[in-house]
Amino acid sequence: MAEEKSSAPEPEGQGLFCAAEWFQYVEGQLKTSDLNGHGPDIASPEWQSVIEFKLNLQKQPDLPKKSTPQWCQYIQQELDKRRTSVNFSCQNQGLTKVQKLICQRPEIGKLEEEANAVFKAALSASSHEQHPTIKAKQKAWVAERDACSKNDNIVACLEESYHYRLAELQARYQLIEGIGPVFYVCDDRPSDEIVVTFFPTQPASLIAERTGQSSFMLLQENKAGPMFQGVYYEGRSERFWEHNREAKVIWGIDAEEMDCEKMH
Repeated sequence: MAEEKSSAPEPEGQGLFCAAEWFQYVEGQLKTSDLNGHGPDIASPEWQSVIEFKLNLQKQPDLPKKSTPQWCQYIQQELDKRRTSVNFSCQNQGLTKVQKLICQRPEIGKLEEEANAVFKAALSASSHEQHPTIKAKQKAWVAERDACSKNDNIVACLEESYHYRLAELQARYQLIEGIGPVFYVCDDRPSDEIVVTFFPTQPASLIAERTGQSSFMLLQENKAGPMFQGVYYEGRSERFWEHNREAKVIWGIDAEEMDCEKMH
């Protein structure tokens, strides 16, 4: 009896299906090897059986025969079902560089799913009138995220972008409970008050409000303001340092630093 071949099936015009890159993608999603790196050869019939087991497909009557383009397409459809929060199919041939990383890197794919889930939660937690604004800001963030394709370290850039957006949505729409509000008077002007709510996001964040304006800021680890110790938060154009009930605030580009005191 001839030995059963373990090579990958031919692509046969299936785009990414059944190509070596596709098999590596599936392996990255489902991990057939053990902690020591031992496992079946990727794309072999044994490997395909493990994939079917991990997807709980052994008893599916419509499961195509192994080592066929139809099997590859079936597996991809099952993976897509499990990635319902992703707004595109990983089987598409015209994927951008960022979309390919979302598909190929499980840690990035997980962040994408989390970001979409939190975005939907923000829509649910807000009024219908707010939805156009939220969707527009989400679209703008996606453009910023995709700009990571030009970064020297794309993965690190993507992770930072996702963490920022997750924390911002959770804080702005109070998807997690905040601490506050805490009131600060700046430069001994009672009329110049800054109201701050802190949120235990990852990383920690705050929402600061001043004269009808709102600023979202993230905690910056191992940083402090000039000649000032304590925790440091940074936003788009605002800065907030706090230490022992005192704070220093920069509100806006090229604005002067203000000395603020927490009110009793």
